[in-house]
Amino acid sequence: MSLPKYLITITLICLLLPACTTLEVGVEAQATATPSLPRATNTATALPVTPTPVLATPIPAPEVNQFYLGTLLGQPVLFVRTSGQQSALASEPYLGMVMDEKGYGQSPYDLRQMDYAQPVFLSTSDPSSFSFQVDTVTRRLYLSLFYYNLADRPGYLRESIFEVDSKTSAQRQVWSYESDQDQYPGYQGGALIKEAADGCLVLELLPCFACDAYEPRPALIVNTATGAERLLGLVGDVRLKVSEKVVEYRRLEPTRQKCDPNPICDADGYMTIYEPAGEVISAPMP
Repeated sequence: MSLPKYLITITLICLLLPACTTLEVGVEAQATATPSLPRATNTATALPVTPTPVLATPIPAPEVNQFYLGTLLGQPVLFVRTSGQQSALASEPYLGMVMDEKGYGQSPYDLRQMDYAQPVFLSTSDPSSFSFQVDTVTRRLYLSLFYYNLADRPGYLRESIFEVDSKTSAQRQVWSYESDQDQYPGYQGGALIKEAADGCLVLELLPCFACDAYEPRPALIVNTATGAERLLGLVGDVRLKVSEKVVEYRRLEPTRQKCDPNPICDADGYMTIYEPAGEVISAPMP
């Protein structure tokens, strides 16, 4: 080979080597890079419609009316399998109903899709409905069970609220309601738990059970340690300030709002809604 051809060949090799090296490194990096996974959508107002795949887990199949506390998308949820579901879903032993603190639920739902599921409460019979809150300070579970239209008492409603230690499963009843005792005149639907902090509950009184009632609902504060109560009436923006041992709220004021035809829209095309207004009022916790 002549000297000029030799020099040209050497030059081409020197130019190609870095390119080959770069190509090899790029291919290797592409092969070993971890693909980015889509983030779970955090839905604060509803449970996910499409469940995640079931993972291997040692959780045994749930007993009938056994409540399990766990998390879903980082939020507390309760799972229960009723006797009706046990009959209808005999071939699917892990399916039941899951509900979050806002009252949104999904059924059927697989227990194994919850995070950190643990049994916390066993009911002796099928509840008609339930609501719950996890105490923001003590982390205790407050579970409200509704029993409606008992076999020997049609139209009758009984409600019990239990305080449950999720670590030991120790439990005690802290509040109860029976519709025939007229404990809160004009409100025959029991109460929903709206907030729990340091053993103090904010309850929302219902005018009727499982009915469409659009009028505002009074707030009732309950001290679970002493059983003392304070009925605040028609108020909003209720906040328990644990460090100061007070509850803050504002009065509800009616306003007229234009609306499309619906059950609460008046003939003039407006409806009355109630919203918190005015100054913040502070009162001692009961």
